[in-house]
Amino acid sequence: WGNDWGPATPRAIAELVEAINLRTRIRAQVDPHLDLGSQKIFRAPFIYLSVGAAFSPTKTELANLKEYLRRGGFALVENANPWMEYSPAEASLRQMLKDALGVYGRFRIIPKDHPIYHSFYDFDDGPPAAVRPAARTPEELGTFNVADFQPDAPYLEGIFIDGRLAVVYSNKAYGTAWENEYRNEPQLRMGINMVVFALLQEGSMARQQMHEIMNMNQLR
Repeated sequence: WGNDWGPATPRAIAELVEAINLRTRIRAQVDPHLDLGSQKIFRAPFIYLSVGAAFSPTKTELANLKEYLRRGGFALVENANPWMEYSPAEASLRQMLKDALGVYGRFRIIPKDHPIYHSFYDFDDGPPAAVRPAARTPEELGTFNVADFQPDAPYLEGIFIDGRLAVVYSNKAYGTAWENEYRNEPQLRMGINMVVFALLQEGSMARQQMHEIMNMNQLR
């Protein structure tokens, strides 16, 4: 959550966590209202920002995000409205990351051989594609069609800090797929890969926390 926005896909992360807890040995929990400007984010090794409209982050949020990412945190940042070419949501998200990270805020294509595509499930051909939203009412049945979609880029983008993948930027609306009850298996698997990778990669906040716990136990 932010001062100027809320999650565009509010059920997405809960659905992803349910899949993680069922399929892996990770026991994940969801903070249902985690504010980007709060110190609580430093206890969360993985955060998910899903935005569907333009917004303006505060200076506190920008500073907190910068510190979080520099200290080993991992953020999946997602444009929840990828069906509009370079939407206001996408513009705001990209600008937020550039403003927060300065010279580090450079977007790079994550290559298909990156470990994030093999951390739990294997995606030899790169990330799964976006899925269109399911119509929820009769009035919405004609809202989306194939012609509404922009070409789906066959990659994810990332921001690297000192060689560590700190941000995954997604224009694939995975959160929309996670909220669906069917036809979302590839997208769920990709989400699990992101979480596993975020926890295990060298320099991650999760690994730092584990080292701290082990050191405390040794001192007792």
